Amino acid sequence: MMLPHLNRAWRVLREEGLRIFWLKLLATPGCYRRMFVLERSLAEPVEAIPSPLPLTIGWLGPADLDDYVALRPSPQKDSIQRRLERGDRCLLARHHGRLVGAVWASVVPPRLSYLNQDLPLAGGEVYLYDAFITPESRGQSVAPLLGAGLMRHYRAAGCRRAVRATLVWNEPALRAHAKSGFHPCAVIGRVKIGPWQRNFIQPMGREAATPS
Repeated sequence: MMLPHLNRAWRVLREEGLRIFWLKLLATPGCYRRMFVLERSLAEPVEAIPSPLPLTIGWLGPADLDDYVALRPSPQKDSIQRRLERGDRCLLARHHGRLVGAVWASVVPPRLSYLNQDLPLAGGEVYLYDAFITPESRGQSVAPLLGAGLMRHYRAAGCRRAVRATLVWNEPALRAHAKSGFHPCAVIGRVKIGPWQRNFIQPMGREAATPS
C-alpha cells in the first residue's frame, strides 16, 4: 500500500533532513528518473546531411517489415503496425540493399516507457524517436541523414518544431543531436515511491546541459 511508503519517506525527511532524504531516494532503483527534452526549430530549411556510404533512402512499408524485424527484433510486427496506423512514419536507409538504419517520427504525443508518462506535443510539433543504426554503419552520418530527411518532410507538412527525448547521461547522443541542431529545452522526469508517482517537466536554458 502507498501509506507505509509515504510514512517511511516522511520519517526519513523529518529525522535525517532533506539532504539524506534525497540521497536515499536517489539510491532507490527506478525511483527518480529524468530525460532531456531536446528541440530544433523548423522555421528555416533543413540542410541535407551527406553520408560517405552509398545509401538508398525510403519509407517503411509492408514489404519492409521482415527486414525491419530482422534489424530490430523489438518491437514486433503488431507494434510496428500500430505505429503506422496512428500515422507515425519511419525512414529507412539501405546499403547495397541491406537495411542499416531506421528513424521514426510522430505527431501524436508519445509514451516514454522509461518514465511511464506521456511527452506533451503541441500542434505543429513532430517527435523523432527510436533511431537505430547497425553497429558497422555507425559514425557514417546515417542517423543524422535520416533525421534531416524526416525534418524536411514534416517541415513541408507544416510542422514548426522537432522534438526528441534523451537520457540525461547519454552524452554521445546529446553531442550527435547537437550536430543536427537540437538543444536541451526541458527536463522531464518522475519521482516514484512504491505505487506513488509524481511526474514533472522543468524548462531549462540552452546552455544548461550542453556537453563539453
